Amino acid sequence: MFVTTAVDVAIGLILTYLLLGLVISALQEIVATLLKLRGRYLFKGLALMLSSDGKVDLGANSLFMRVASHPMMRGMAPSVFGRLVPKWFHAPSYVSADNFVRAVVDTLRVSGSSASLFDQINAKINELPDGFAKQSLHSISRSAGGDIEKFRKQLTQWFNDAMDRVAGGYKRFTQAFTIAFGLILAIGINVDSLKIGQALWQEPGARAAVVAAAQAWGAQHPTQPARGQAAATELAQLPIPLGWPNFSSLSKNGETEQALLGWLITALAVSLGAPFWFDALQTFLNVRGTGPKPDGSTPAAQPAAPS
Repeated sequence: MFVTTAVDVAIGLILTYLLLGLVISALQEIVATLLKLRGRYLFKGLALMLSSDGKVDLGANSLFMRVASHPMMRGMAPSVFGRLVPKWFHAPSYVSADNFVRAVVDTLRVSGSSASLFDQINAKINELPDGFAKQSLHSISRSAGGDIEKFRKQLTQWFNDAMDRVAGGYKRFTQAFTIAFGLILAIGINVDSLKIGQALWQEPGARAAVVAAAQAWGAQHPTQPARGQAAATELAQLPIPLGWPNFSSLSKNGETEQALLGWLITALAVSLGAPFWFDALQTFLNVRGTGPKPDGSTPAAQPAAPS
């Protein structure tokens, strides 16, 4: 009985964190879209990758601007009527490695030269200002050993490594956003993990209703959907203590410290992300649905003798 109750309480908390996580994910997407964060992260990552001194160089003759102006880069260069606007222009949020490699190779090609493409590229690399981009391209060129296909492959790897760093920077933003808004929502609508857990433990009816809601949700969503408004509605409909019916009770009953701890637990839990809690919900529902195995020592029923 204790184990079953504990599993049911866990399911209720997990469903709460999952729905709240979906709401925060939707808010994060709205913010990222409004601020064009993916494009700005990509723009800055490529600009620093092709820089000479670790700073964004938007000079017309800089390596970044020449590569970014290539048709394969789909408008990465921020130019409006000749004026550069690096902060708020609508940069693409994705550039393929193949397009990047083509743009770099074409930029380093010497027009009208009869030399091999690899020699043309080396000559152009030597003309670059000293710095990060020149050192990186020199290293790639030496590693390729005169083979243009190896050079392209090394450029692809360089690009992919840089994009991993860009993705890491964006992931840090999403984690900080999730924690911050998780805490804001936890306080704003009073999602107190301790109070919710206590209510589910003490009220069998509410516990059973939440488990039923979790089972229905799991059946309706075999793969996690990207839902915002619907998740907020489902969260509000759960029979758990949410909202502020008795805001003054915190000071009257001296429960402020407990509420702060409950909100903090909620924020930290939600920071793990909706995918984590989706997997956890499936696991706990499977555990709950696993009943006792039949006793293997019980003899099998014998077929009835023919009459």
